Amino acid sequence: MQYTGLFESAVRMTEELGLKLVMPKQFFCSEEISSEKLHAMVSAFVPFFKSNGYFSSKDLNKNCVQVHIAAQNLFKEMFGIDSYLTIGSMHGDGFDYCAISYEEIKSEIKKPNLAQELRAHIWLTLSDGSIFDWTGLAWYLENCGITAPLEECAMHIPLNTTMKELRYKPFLIGKDYLVVTGTIRDY
Repeated sequence: MQYTGLFESAVRMTEELGLKLVMPKQFFCSEEISSEKLHAMVSAFVPFFKSNGYFSSKDLNKNCVQVHIAAQNLFKEMFGIDSYLTIGSMHGDGFDYCAISYEEIKSEIKKPNLAQELRAHIWLTLSDGSIFDWTGLAWYLENCGITAPLEECAMHIPLNTTMKELRYKPFLIGKDYLVVTGTIRDY
């Protein structure tokens, strides 16, 4: 299934679970964001992240919630670009990062385990439908024993790009699941 269909399913699941969802009626309605423009945006974000202690893949690894909430705010404040916090899993050749299921999500909503680390991956889906992920590559590099500079960890995947070696599977959209599970405070 193409990313658009997976995203639509995640929107429906978010609504079915009774989680708050703040989205326009029609998503993926903006002009395509070029990789060059996104690279310029990431360069503009770097001073903010460095001032908050993020210098390399080691710092980004396993901090997807904080990093992507901050990036979401920066996209909006600095460039007027809407984005959707996307909760799910990332899969590639030989690995599953934060593989979760709807049953696990439902269970966690019914009875949150505040002592357990979140088992989902977080990234941004930008208003043109592309994926922006600053922590997935960081996780992968660190697990391969490689530490890369902050700037080299940002990934931008245009809408419906077919990648055999890397797949994103969204399950939920928005921050409410993170609030309900105690991952972040109410917003």
